[in-house]
Amino acid sequence: GDIVFEYDKDLYILKAGEKTPRKVEFVASEDEAVTQVTRETLTSGVTEAEPSPDGKTFAFGLRGDIFTVPVDKPKGVAAKSAEIARKLTDWVGDDSDFVWSDDSKKVYYRSDREYVTRIFEVDLDTLKTRCLWTRPEDAGELHASPDRKELRHWVGGKEGGLYAVTIATGEARRIIPMPDASKNWQSGGDFSWSPDK
Repeated sequence: GDIVFEYDKDLYILKAGEKTPRKVEFVASEDEAVTQVTRETLTSGVTEAEPSPDGKTFAFGLRGDIFTVPVDKPKGVAAKSAEIARKLTDWVGDDSDFVWSDDSKKVYYRSDREYVTRIFEVDLDTLKTRCLWTRPEDAGELHASPDRKELRHWVGGKEGGLYAVTIATGEARRIIPMPDASKNWQSGGDFSWSPDK
């Protein structure tokens, strides 16, 4: 019978009774490029929503991602594109529980990427992200300080307790130790800031 074999990067065929193999030529056609972007009109499913501190932008959580829309819409032709929400996050898991920066230029949120619930910052101008919580424990619900310089959240496990993350440096420190091996996170429940902090 015939023998087909691979040599180097090519396939060859040696027909029965022949002494010299022939290189097998392949012709492959390609599909035309098709855009994968689709536009949807959704009227329900928002899980959280909050206006920016300057009142110019409205952020909302939907289907595990965070979006923004301008509060004031332009007039004329530009008004149509202002109706399309801008997607800030694009992760297959859950990006949620967000808070605004004081200057309304960044959003801080929790994300389950890297198999741990971490705290991230996204810059609204560039969409660049920065991880603020790099420890191996899951970060609990976020609370921003009144001056928006710190984020606080509960952490479970041996090193559990209430933690503060300084936004400028990403430095984390434990404020209240509450180790509890029987719980995974949010061991301390909800909390509020005092008005003077």
